[in-house]
Amino acid sequence: MNSTEYSHSEEFWADNRAVILRHILQAELVYLNARNNIGADRGFFGMAVQDEHNTLLAIQTPPYPMIFFGCGDAPAPLAEQMAQQLIKRGKVPAMIHGNISSTAAVLDALEKQGVRYRAGRSLIQRKCEALADLPTLDLPLINANEVDYDFSGDYLRFLEECHAVYDPARLQHDIDAMLKNNDLYVLTDRGTVVTMGRLQRIIPGARAVGVIYTPPAFRGHGYSTCCTKQLTRRIFAAGYDYAYLYAEADNPVSNHVYEKLGYRKTDEFTEYHRQ
Repeated sequence: MNSTEYSHSEEFWADNRAVILRHILQAELVYLNARNNIGADRGFFGMAVQDEHNTLLAIQTPPYPMIFFGCGDAPAPLAEQMAQQLIKRGKVPAMIHGNISSTAAVLDALEKQGVRYRAGRSLIQRKCEALADLPTLDLPLINANEVDYDFSGDYLRFLEECHAVYDPARLQHDIDAMLKNNDLYVLTDRGTVVTMGRLQRIIPGARAVGVIYTPPAFRGHGYSTCCTKQLTRRIFAAGYDYAYLYAEADNPVSNHVYEKLGYRKTDEFTEYHRQ
């Protein structure tokens, strides 16, 4: 069993690129953070524990939780070694995130060392390889730069409803970045913005749909379904093999909408906070 610690994301990516790409959807969060080109001076930390048949990766890029990804049939011994190394180096994170199998192994290993976490939000990862033939509203989806609208309130409420950890001081910065990247869209009904949505992260062969938010006053009319369908259609039109997204596990309405559109569950990701 080999254990390697990394102080720069480029080194982490170079060594673990093959296994990450082989499991790209489950390792999507690791993939995105491994390619940020940051070093220890900006808070980067990475670790890989491997044996002949199993791999367990950990990656930390502030301000995000430490993300875990594992593959193989016997992750427990790797998780136990990783837990020992994290404690020894003073790298036990305040928050961890990852798919169910990876985080379960790490949580169990850390608990054996006396470190405990409480569960936070749980997200269902969904993948769409073909849109279902579902009739939706005939409303225009337009780029958010084409409307005069203050997105700060909607974006804040979106984060709060998702139970997301966020920095209030960065809210406007994040909105400005979305507008600058031209990846934020709005659905309008008779000139009124009724839903927002975003074309998000890109991984090999796929792109994510995200930030689907309809204010409470406009819910129940099919706006979110219409917005999600149009954003997904744009992803396929751009040549991607599939679209993917994350939905709050405790939101049956959203999950029902995504199921109807052809988004099938692929995994579940849970966030944990250190007690």
